[in-house]
Amino acid sequence: MHTPYGLITIVDEPTYSFKSTDNAQSYTLDGIIGPMLFGQLIQTQQRSRLLMSYLTGAALMCAAAVVQAVWGVAAERRALEQVARPLSQAGD
Repeated sequence: MHTPYGLITIVDEPTYSFKSTDNAQSYTLDGIIGPMLFGQLIQTQQRSRLLMSYLTGAALMCAAAVVQAVWGVAAERRALEQVARPLSQAGD
């Protein structure tokens, strides 16, 4: 399989398929649960509950930004091998 960084070996392909499966399941759950919760919040007709939901979401996004700033890795435009050692070399 060709990628912008060269060939993917047979060993690396299952990792990519697991990641894509996890992403698909996550988006499916988000696409179902999110609108259901939002609909229930709107049906309550209480602006304060909707406001608290938005503020909670904003606080979680800010917390995620802090986590990324502290523990994040600058990986843009870098090959995977430059960001992390391959698992086959983890014991070395």
